[in-house]
Amino acid sequence: MIRSVTGFGLAPAVLFYGNRHSLWFRRSFRWMVNLSHHLWICAVIFAAGTLISYDLALLFPYQIGLPLHLFTLICCTVIYWSPLLLRSSFQRPLPFIQRFVYLILTTMFFFIYHEAAYSFHNLSSSLTFMTTGTLVMILYLYLFISEWTNAEKKPDRFHVKGYFEKLTEK
Repeated sequence: MIRSVTGFGLAPAVLFYGNRHSLWFRRSFRWMVNLSHHLWICAVIFAAGTLISYDLALLFPYQIGLPLHLFTLICCTVIYWSPLLLRSSFQRPLPFIQRFVYLILTTMFFFIYHEAAYSFHNLSSSLTFMTTGTLVMILYLYLFISEWTNAEKKPDRFHVKGYFEKLTEK
């Protein structure tokens, strides 16, 4: 349960806090904005980081392994959520279709990996993390599609004029 709260509650909260207080203008956090525009790198860091963090938890004694696991997990999940949630006024957001594909593919990978881990190793902690994560990702998918729909409702007058009405006035 701690992993679920860390990965799907605390990590997005860190990004919302950064958006609200404009932390991305600080020089020490600009790398995060640049990284958020490289979707495959974010996905690989998330996948590798979560695997490494779980191995760290098993490799070391509980008192050392759990803090290492949670620290690595929060870093990886912040990077995972950054293409979806990070907002910066000095860099254009990624197109909706790219973020949509990123969300769908990473959610599928997340679900399939944890389903396989639960099936082959019978890890109940993997089932809890998978269920919580999948529910949060599906909820975010719904919110994302709603945001995309609202953005598409407003016609772009600059580009639409001429396609539907003549450019010259009568």
